[in-house]
Amino acid sequence: MQQNPFLAILTRLGTFVLVMVVLSIMIFVLARVVPGDPARMALGPTATPEQVSALRTEMGLDDSLPVQYVSYMGRALQGDLGMSLLSQRPVTADLGQTVPATVELVLVAVVIMFAVAIPLGVMTAHFRDRWVDHVGRLFSLVGVTIPSFLFAISLQLLAARYFGDWPIIGRMDHSLGFAGGADRADAGGLAACRPD
Repeated sequence: MQQNPFLAILTRLGTFVLVMVVLSIMIFVLARVVPGDPARMALGPTATPEQVSALRTEMGLDDSLPVQYVSYMGRALQGDLGMSLLSQRPVTADLGQTVPATVELVLVAVVIMFAVAIPLGVMTAHFRDRWVDHVGRLFSLVGVTIPSFLFAISLQLLAARYFGDWPIIGRMDHSLGFAGGADRADAGGLAACRPD
């Protein structure tokens, strides 16, 4: 018996919303059970108890966990993700600065994935049970089993070795020159101890 497509879409959407709510509750609770006081961490070790208490009240940390969660979700649904304790700027501003680099990486990864996966799949299907098929299977198996961070570091080292002018940290600007400054807010910038 075939299910109504509209009902199937509603079921999927309902499941998605439920998973997101449960996930947000889990992350919220885990962030609250971590040892340490967020107000104390934000102000540093030299802050007076009065300053810490005032910041706890301002941040709403004196409220019960359910009240804190409802307040957080209400602000988050309106686009207010709060202030970053690290940069002292709105989290949305930090995300706006770093999301473009993430989108670039995702798009390049998808292009590379299609450029490798489709030809490899066509070749292995065409030469089924021959050496090309076996090499393709081995290549796919290795690609799936190697941890992605290890594969990425290996590719960076190969690029540094064979393309000497190609930097392995930071981002490239549009003219393929190395971009510093604000574009260094990525893993490469953190590795170079320059997360600004």
